[in-house]
Amino acid sequence: SEQRLPVLCEDGTHGFYCAWMNDGTIPTSVYGQHVDSTGTPLWTTSYGLNIYEGHTGAENCKNISIRRDGNEVMLAWEMTDINTEDGQDIYANRLASNGSKIYATSIAITGEYPGDQTHPQVFSDDSTGTGLYPYSGLMVLFENTYSGQPQQVSLIRTLDDGNTPVPSSGSYTVSYPSYGMNSFTAVKVGTGSLIAVWNDSRFDTTIYAQRVDRNLRPYFPRPSPSTWGLPVCARTSTKSSQVVLAPRTNGAIAAWTDFRNGTAEIYAQLIFNDGTLPIELSSFDLSGP
Repeated sequence: SEQRLPVLCEDGTHGFYCAWMNDGTIPTSVYGQHVDSTGTPLWTTSYGLNIYEGHTGAENCKNISIRRDGNEVMLAWEMTDINTEDGQDIYANRLASNGSKIYATSIAITGEYPGDQTHPQVFSDDSTGTGLYPYSGLMVLFENTYSGQPQQVSLIRTLDDGNTPVPSSGSYTVSYPSYGMNSFTAVKVGTGSLIAVWNDSRFDTTIYAQRVDRNLRPYFPRPSPSTWGLPVCARTSTKSSQVVLAPRTNGAIAAWTDFRNGTAEIYAQLIFNDGTLPIELSSFDLSGP
């Protein structure tokens, strides 16, 4: 049957990890493969490894996120819950380089949370929070919609035991735009620290950003951080969309499609870790006594 929407990350030794949606199972499952530098599959057969499969035909998996953490690979995905009132939920796991699952049962990141939790992005928290295992916990960002509230970006951290969530209940709100948002992306910018950017609807469609760390501390805007975030491109009546983000020293670079001149153009902005945006002056006047 169909194998769809693959995602990739490097393995640190010139090979790569890959995961995808497998429609050959009912429900749609998460399959993966580790390929070495010679192009040889290392997990089971060339058909891949079954990483997660729901228990009923309604529990379809999609929107997989994948990242390497040392000699392990982290995955998160969304799954349709059999409880229709609950909607979409986020699950995650870690795998060793040989394909063995660190957690025998995949972590239900959002469990039975109300509403829909979708489009996860998974990162290491760079901290062995409980000391029970020789690896780090997970930070998962996701789009969160519930109880008629505007769509927002939320975060849940799971310690290295795979069982202890931070915060202990609910989720941490990274962004809370009053008019909602329609997509986001994030990158690691330091030990246990992330920058996220999203398309925000508070004006027309604008670009906002927030930095958050594993202690659930926000950084933007200075000097009084809030869940409203940092305006990166905020022009009234100007559509900006399809934002992407790349890490760089001491921050990240956001790029997006911008319609301020009437046609689709590409704009970009450097965002420093402290929430400042570099400004280039076209000219200045200097006078003295």
